Amino acid sequence: MIEWCRRIGYEPSDLNALNVIHIAGTKGKGSTSAIISSILAQYLPSTAQTNPLVNKVGLYTSPHLRFVRERIQINNEPLSEAAFAKYFFETWDRLEESARVQGEPTDTSCKPVYFRYLCLMAFHTYIREGVDTAIIECGIGGEFDSTNILVAPRVTGITSLGIDHTIMLGNTIEEIAWHKGGIMKAGAPCFTAPQPPTALEVLCKRAADIPVELHVVERDPALENIKLGLAADFQQTNASLAIAIADYHLYALGHGHPRHGDDLPPEFIRGLEQQVRDANALAKALHTTLAAALQDERPFTHAVFCTNITFKEAGYRPDLMSLNMSGTAIDALEVQKGLAETWRGIDEQTKVEVKGTIEEAVEWCRDIARDDEGKVMVLVTGSTHLVGGFLEVLETGGKKGDSSS
Repeated sequence: MIEWCRRIGYEPSDLNALNVIHIAGTKGKGSTSAIISSILAQYLPSTAQTNPLVNKVGLYTSPHLRFVRERIQINNEPLSEAAFAKYFFETWDRLEESARVQGEPTDTSCKPVYFRYLCLMAFHTYIREGVDTAIIECGIGGEFDSTNILVAPRVTGITSLGIDHTIMLGNTIEEIAWHKGGIMKAGAPCFTAPQPPTALEVLCKRAADIPVELHVVERDPALENIKLGLAADFQQTNASLAIAIADYHLYALGHGHPRHGDDLPPEFIRGLEQQVRDANALAKALHTTLAAALQDERPFTHAVFCTNITFKEAGYRPDLMSLNMSGTAIDALEVQKGLAETWRGIDEQTKVEVKGTIEEAVEWCRDIARDDEGKVMVLVTGSTHLVGGFLEVLETGGKKGDSSS
């Protein structure tokens, strides 16, 4: 990644100008990053902020829900199609020119793989756009993650740790903690959510070796009176971490600590309350909750995502359908494909399918029951429109099968 970075015209130290907040972890890193971005956005230039503390906030996160542009945001808005195309091809052309100068082939072999390319492109975009705070979410791990070419982030954060990506990170919480702790850098304090004792021990040792200050952030009592944009009990852990990181970041930029005592400034409260509902975060939360409740890291062997459209031939009853997106998006199954990608990332062994209608999803489940010659336990969740359509399919259409729900 260092070499790729140089090939598009930057040294890793050039990224210091972005005043990076680097986030790693197993659970909640996307939500934590989004909350930090939402808080800091309250300090952007506006009628209320005549002396703004930041001018442009970048947020690099993954995966995306509908469009790849969602991964590279500025001031909480995905890049426009025009801006995405511009910076995509600027990155592409720089890589080809570098290969040409060195006498190497200029085909796809001179380009990094998908995630690394988007990471390079994000850095390039933020530098060209004059971003002065960039929240960068790790992809996998930390120590060897594509984002970890950062030399001097302002602050780092580690969300709740668990067992994930064992092929690359190891089979124990201690091994995984070692990888996640790889984002810690000298001079940039690290804030972590409460961790299992053995994982915290590893993080403390890594911090001492660097050395760097490591702060464990307990649940913030000020959140008791705040309605979070993404309401769930575990989000209070993420929000508490985000508050601590955002507060330190503003201090590190030379603006002092916005927070005094136990009270939160109004900008922090607005940022916490305005976080948008993130379907990917909800999918991850569902998996985490069920895995804990069932005491099984793999609560499902199969998962199917479908639209609210009830029947494949007759379409849908108006009262069972909520058209909150364009017909083109529905036809392309953009949301469903995004959720399927998220679920595959959560559990690589789950067989994931996307269907255009509820009827086809039910048929798929029944086919599984017949093929496996056993009982299939089906969890139906989503909007009331989807659940209502599901009940309609069971009562009026489809063949009887050996399935239960």
